[in-house]
Amino acid sequence: MPSLSLRNHPPAGRRREKGCYAIGGVSADRRTRRRDLLCLAELLREPAEPCRLASYCSIAAAASFLFPWAVSRLRSILSYWLPLLVWMSVIFTASGDRMSFQHSSRIIGPFMHWLLPRLSDEAIHAVVAAIRKGAHLTEYAVLALLLWRALRKPAEPNAPAWRWSEAALALALAALYAASDEFHQTFVPSRQGSVWDVLLDTAGAAIGLLCLWAVGRWRKRW
Repeated sequence: MPSLSLRNHPPAGRRREKGCYAIGGVSADRRTRRRDLLCLAELLREPAEPCRLASYCSIAAAASFLFPWAVSRLRSILSYWLPLLVWMSVIFTASGDRMSFQHSSRIIGPFMHWLLPRLSDEAIHAVVAAIRKGAHLTEYAVLALLLWRALRKPAEPNAPAWRWSEAALALALAALYAASDEFHQTFVPSRQGSVWDVLLDTAGAAIGLLCLWAVGRWRKRW
């Protein structure tokens, strides 16, 4: 009974790849049989085109799923955390030598003398101190609001509009940053760290959050 060669009688429905077929067969001689075995080994080493196509499709599907997720995460970071980081850097920069009491009094003092010439130096000193303390309250009130916004993010549909736990966490983080800021001032020659300033900054953060809660209640947001 004559033997069938893989090259001479390809099975129906099978495709040819690199000069051979994807199934084995019985060769008419040893040379043909060896060629068929080499072709089969080559096919086992390299996946067929449908397999490659399926792999590419799975990779494309994963990329199409991950890319919108990555864009959404990046948009969330830029919208909610970038303003917070910028404001924290502003506070850190204000803790340097340029915004010390001596430098700020050089700006506010002449302006107060021009505005109120009869004002004494002690009164001008008190005005400069009051402005600086008001700046402490304001900058940490803004910091607490940005922290609350970043922690809250887009609220879930069924989530309550106001959570005291989120406000408490924002207040604690603001107080922690105030302590680190005062610690940083201990390394600036013209500045000095103060526990009272930490308490003042924390009070400013609390005032900012309470004002936010009051406005939300007034506008019936929560």
